Amino acid sequence: MIDEVVNSILQAEDEAKRRVEQAEAKAAEIIAEAEAQAERLRKEAAASSKQYLQSELARADEQAEAKAAELLEERKAQADEEVRELRKNAEAATKIILESL
Repeated sequence: MIDEVVNSILQAEDEAKRRVEQAEAKAAEIIAEAEAQAERLRKEAAASSKQYLQSELARADEQAEAKAAELLEERKAQADEEVRELRKNAEAATKIILESL
């Protein structure tokens, strides 16, 4: 009878060891999968950030080009106005000079 109890205890211990080993193996699998998933997410986030940066830089370039074109047109208009004013003044000066001769 004692032998049966001892054998039963030994079997229970063996079963417990087996379950612990299975649990440890399962935990290792879960950890490995979690680490792999974390690495995938890190790579996806890096790619997404890079793509976002590129699109924002492209948008900034477009805005800069539009602003530069706008400023260029304003400066051209100012230059044209100044040239007209200078011509007007030059014509008036020429007329005064010619009249004084």
